[in-house]
Amino acid sequence: MITLGPKSFSGWPAARKYLVDLTRSQPVGATIEGEALEVIEAALPYHSEAELKVGPGVYRFTVKRHPAYPNTQCVFVERVDQTSVAVSFQNIGKTVSQVKRKDRLRALREAVVSQILRYKDGMFPEDGWEVQCPLTGELVTKSTCDVDHAPPSTFAQLVEDWLKAEGLSLEEIEIHPPPHPKCELRSAILTVSWQEYHAAHADLRILSLEGHKRVTAENQKGGA
Repeated sequence: MITLGPKSFSGWPAARKYLVDLTRSQPVGATIEGEALEVIEAALPYHSEAELKVGPGVYRFTVKRHPAYPNTQCVFVERVDQTSVAVSFQNIGKTVSQVKRKDRLRALREAVVSQILRYKDGMFPEDGWEVQCPLTGELVTKSTCDVDHAPPSTFAQLVEDWLKAEGLSLEEIEIHPPPHPKCELRSAILTVSWQEYHAAHADLRILSLEGHKRVTAENQKGGA
């Protein structure tokens, strides 16, 4: 038995269904009040990313259209610092988020794979063509190289800047995570936005396998 404020449920699936139905029953633009507010306040601490959602503190809960999914209304946590974030009640009662940071980043990489491949093809217009790695000085071919995002516009920095432009956090990016065949962004609108941003701002370069290994190690050490 799960108790959330004045309501009791047979388990988390029933509680999640109630919360989703509750969200859909509210008019867009409404501030959550009364019994609904009591239930949502009791449920939020059980969200798998509760600390991220609460941030500096909750001011109120409202119902809005999600910017990435215009036909979907959801509850937003409006914080005391005047920021806000959407809450997915599908993650209520799950102690560990099913969508991790690395999966979201992987989905963003998948979305621009075609751009990476086009760049690589353009750098090796003919069989046997060689390019010098700027880090190791090695001459590499199409089959013995990797494509890297040159600093300061590293992949992590591009993602951060794009999210800022969209007014989103990485945790708000919804994807089809494993066991889906591959990580993909759920929103077609965000997919196009990210692809266009990447195409306009990415500074790609060819590196040897050893050079790319060094860059990866440095990024991991620095937390990028």
